[in-house]
Amino acid sequence: MTTVKGPAIFLAQFLGDKPPFNELKSICQWARSLGFVGVQIPTWDARCIDLQKAAELAREMVVNQGMGKKLRDQVFHVDEGMMMERLVHERQYSDETAKVIDDEVEGLITEAANRARIVIRANLDKVEALKKKLIEKETIEAEEVLDVLKGSAMPKAAALY
Repeated sequence: MTTVKGPAIFLAQFLGDKPPFNELKSICQWARSLGFVGVQIPTWDARCIDLQKAAELAREMVVNQGMGKKLRDQVFHVDEGMMMERLVHERQYSDETAKVIDDEVEGLITEAANRARIVIRANLDKVEALKKKLIEKETIEAEEVLDVLKGSAMPKAAALY
């Protein structure tokens, strides 16, 4: 983990419905262009943390990048466009393949959630210490977070490779 040195910004005050303030990636690029080197992400806003977006990313990985386990290295082009266009456009794969894609997407999301749980459980003492520190001070600096999390580890069961 790296210590952030330099100005940071809390994104919640800038989130909006128009670019670049409507997506995490674009608002982070905007903040970076202004010289900020760190951002605080509001976890309650779906534009920053969103299971729907996670599912869309997982579907993109399986359908357009061939990253599924059962459909490894197979790419099924899906036309971009408005929702209505995508609903009426005939897909270029069978219902059976669609089911396999859905299963692959569910598997990726489930695997990521399980890996996150393993990491949290393995470092629960650090998570509790961080919680205690935040209750005590409400706002803590990056160095304090690093101190609290010092000694935390990535369990083998959560590693990708």
